[in-house]
Amino acid sequence: KYAEWMAEVLNCMTVPFKKDMKNLNEYDLIIFGGGIMAGKVNGLEQFKTNVDLQKQKLFVYATGATSQELTEVTDQFKTNNLTEEEQKKVPFYYYEGGIDYNHMGILSKFFMKMLVNMLKGKKNKTAEEEGMLNALSHSFDHSDKNRIHTMMIQIKELENVYLQNS
Repeated sequence: KYAEWMAEVLNCMTVPFKKDMKNLNEYDLIIFGGGIMAGKVNGLEQFKTNVDLQKQKLFVYATGATSQELTEVTDQFKTNNLTEEEQKKVPFYYYEGGIDYNHMGILSKFFMKMLVNMLKGKKNKTAEEEGMLNALSHSFDHSDKNRIHTMMIQIKELENVYLQNS
């Protein structure tokens, strides 16, 4: 959803990432987005091998089931996925999405069920654990188009700089 919303706002195309994308050097600005799995953005490490951060501007966003309000957790996503040097050059955003068990693979469903059962069995749950249990027990979608506003402004400002320098 977030990629579609961004493409709509920026009037650009979305392209699924493939491991051998050699034509990425044709673009001055690239937005990479992926879901969070175990604190990592799916596909980002492989993707970064195809990008030259000296010549290209990269924006990264991650989506996941973690609440936007848990900033200690969501801030860690940036640290988990970008080196210190990359963090200086690459804007990173986290957008809360959700979980759709109907479209989830069998292995992911299995691990999610294990996590839910572990949380159910835990005595003296923290408020955060209670919240996780309630959220992960069923499919949900907290996607919100308004969340992309800051990134879109930043990209539009960069576009203006490119146009002025052309």
